[in-house]
Amino acid sequence: MTDHKRSWAHNLEEKMESIVENFKENRQSSKLMHGYFFFVDIIGLSDPDMSAKTQIKKLQILKQCIVRTSSFKRTSRKNMLIDQHGDGMSITFFQGPQIPLRLAIELQAELKKYNKGRLAPDTENVRIGLNSGICYVISDLNNNKTTWGPGIILAKRVMDFGDKNHILLTSSLAESLREISDEYKKIIKRVHDFKIEN
Repeated sequence: MTDHKRSWAHNLEEKMESIVENFKENRQSSKLMHGYFFFVDIIGLSDPDMSAKTQIKKLQILKQCIVRTSSFKRTSRKNMLIDQHGDGMSITFFQGPQIPLRLAIELQAELKKYNKGRLAPDTENVRIGLNSGICYVISDLNNNKTTWGPGIILAKRVMDFGDKNHILLTSSLAESLREISDEYKKIIKRVHDFKIEN
């Protein structure tokens, strides 16, 4: 074996050992937690006729509108995890079941202000899914903390039922919020029973 091949094989071996170690660390460091999930995506962002530049602009607008909400500003970064997903993002909160709903309502208000006076192609419209439940806090390939598990997966599936400007909640989160205050009883309406399949 030439020196070059030995060096290449040694580097590959070191990388494989590093990957295995990272996997062991991630498995050991994953924490089971209860979270409150906010999942949002931008309607029509995957349109093949939309330029990448426009798609990026729409993602930036979404981020700016979220950052302007009081729910986001008031929540400590230690009590949330933010993940970017294809057409939008998810935020997992670790305190208060009302935070995702408040954020959703405030985000819709920010987007309404943004859209005022704009032509339809320049408007920003989203759909939002909310849930609460268990999740694991794990490290991704870049060693950043992220969430995974049935709670966040269900939030996305609920969102997938939505359309322009919809805020959809799972029945378990809706019932928890309706028990908290009369305000939530007024604004949270039963829509329909849906069967979610794998």
